Amino acid sequence: MRFLLPFIALAAGLAAPTAAEAQDWPRFRESQQQAQRGVREGDILPLNVIRERIRIPGAQFIGADLIADGTRYRLRFMRGVDVIWVDVDARTGRILGYAGN
Repeated sequence: MRFLLPFIALAAGLAAPTAAEAQDWPRFRESQQQAQRGVREGDILPLNVIRERIRIPGAQFIGADLIADGTRYRLRFMRGVDVIWVDVDARTGRILGYAGN
């Protein structure tokens, strides 16, 4: 039993959201609502359409955010230990720029 307690504490700590995640939740939710509204009104392309168009050879897609004034998606890819950020015009799907290896 003595050995089991640290594992239970570790599991509970991993399951609990961090303070940073809790602070980012309102921003994430607002971004998600903005994206849904833009797609519904026909102002921007849905994220799944953007993801089908943007491929990084040898990299895995790990996430995306709607940024700026709701006109750009920032996609994140992982290749090995490197993160690659790709900014995409949310209206056209055109790549605007990227950073990372």
